[in-house]
Amino acid sequence: MTSAEFLKEYGKSPTTKQLKSAIEKGAKHKQAVLKRMEAETPTTRRAVISIDRLLPGLNGKDGLIRQNHFKATKVKASLLQLVKAGRYATFGSARVKIICTRYYCGTAMDFDNASASFKYLVDAIVKAGIIYDDSPKTIEEWTVRQVSVKSRKLQKMEVEISKWD
Repeated sequence: MTSAEFLKEYGKSPTTKQLKSAIEKGAKHKQAVLKRMEAETPTTRRAVISIDRLLPGLNGKDGLIRQNHFKATKVKASLLQLVKAGRYATFGSARVKIICTRYYCGTAMDFDNASASFKYLVDAIVKAGIIYDDSPKTIEEWTVRQVSVKSRKLQKMEVEISKWD
């Protein structure tokens, strides 16, 4: 909680002690919501999320570093809709292993671009509630693979999520 949020909620500027207390309450609330969410939602040990198109990497004319805010928002919204339509079970707050596979036709991307191409898809997976967060506290292992296919019709991106044992 920021000082501005505290001021809006309580109508006065906080002391350091009050601000720390409010932050702790927020963390406890977040944990309580997570526990309730885990109790209400079935959990799974493995899920494979696939989209039938390739997303851009960092570079190139449509690359992530060249996208304007509005185009990025549109791409993120469409991916979130695709992920939610799959009705995948959640992993709750469990630590997970993620294997991202990019099936491409033509030339392979270098691996920093291939990794970046999964950013919006993994963000959609987090926003849909399939995994709790995309930080190292949640994702124990992250692997990016590229597989060559013979036809553009076979191009796709796949994210395999499994519980970390």
